Formats: sequence, structure tokens, C-alpha cells
Amino acid sequence: MAGVLDNWDPRVVDGLAARRRVIAFDNRGVGGSSGSTPDTIEVMARDAVLFIRALGFDQVDLLGLSMGGFIAQVIAEQEPHLIRKVILAGTGPAGGTGIDKVPALTLQATLKGALTRQDPKLSLFFTETEGGRRAGRAFLERLKERTHHRDKGRISKHCRRLDTTALKSEAEGLAEVSRLPPALGRATATS
Repeated sequence: MAGVLDNWDPRVVDGLAARRRVIAFDNRGVGGSSGSTPDTIEVMARDAVLFIRALGFDQVDLLGLSMGGFIAQVIAEQEPHLIRKVILAGTGPAGGTGIDKVPALTLQATLKGALTRQDPKLSLFFTETEGGRRAGRAFLERLKERTHHRDKGRISKHCRRLDTTALKSEAEGLAEVSRLPPALGRATATS
């Protein structure tokens, strides 16, 4: 909901890229990508499949983080032959416990960030302990390491609203994606 390519921890991407080809991309209308942001996870998944196919891949390992995890689940359900392995991180199934709270928690973290002049990622992804704050500050410093080909801007209000609409659909369980085959539940990934 607030993520662009530059929000991926370079240690994660570089760690994966040490042993395999990694292709990370912004969804349509997000970060450096053109077009209009879709308002459903299903359309975002269809866009990702089209992107994968346009690159000429018959099968990929897929890493889905946060909303990308919702997208990865839809792809795995609708295009199982396209996915060799999938990692789902910081996400949940459509209609899963707590998914409906994510938009409000994101808004709360954004407001807290504005009031305290701190990046909202600190309260979204890290605990309010000394160790959590230290890890959060280190993470934010790592995000500055990438200096070339950075995303052109932040997430627009329009894009954030559409992402929230898509997330609310997931929270209500409008997409039935909880039937993933067990073999898709672990591995290494290409995004």
C-alpha cells in the first residue's frame, strides 16, 4: 500500500540475486510505472502475469510481500503452471484474520509518522523496543543504498486509495485464494 521498488531491503534482493536472477517491478501506476493503478488484486495479478509472459518466462519463482503476497496467491491459484515456487511474506489469505485492520493500521502509522517526523515504516514493520528501533533505523539506511534508477516518486493519493480499495476487497474475502497446493508454500524466489 505504500511500497515501491525502493522500499525493498537491498539485503533481501541482493541475497536472492546472489544465486538467481531477480526481476522486481512496480505494479501499473505505482512508483516508476505508468498507467492507472488497478482497484482489485485480481487485476494486479493479471498485470503481473502479463509482465512475466512479456519477459518470455514459462515458469518463475515468486516472492510476494504484503499486498504483493495477495497478488502472488491469486497468480498461484489462477496460473499454477506458471509458478514453480512461491514465498509469501508479511501477508495473509483473502478474508484472513486481521487483514481488515491493515488499512486503518497503515493510516495510523502514516499519521504517527507525520506527527513524529519519522518514516511510517518504523511503526508499521518494527517493534517499539530498542532492538526494533535500531533494526528499523538500519533498514531505513539500507534503503538509501540504491542510487541509480530509483523510483520517480512516492505513492500518489489516488494510488493509495485504489490500493486500499483492493485491500478491502481482500479483507472481505472476495477472492478465494486459500486453496494453494502445499508444494507452493516454501522455497526461494524471483520477483
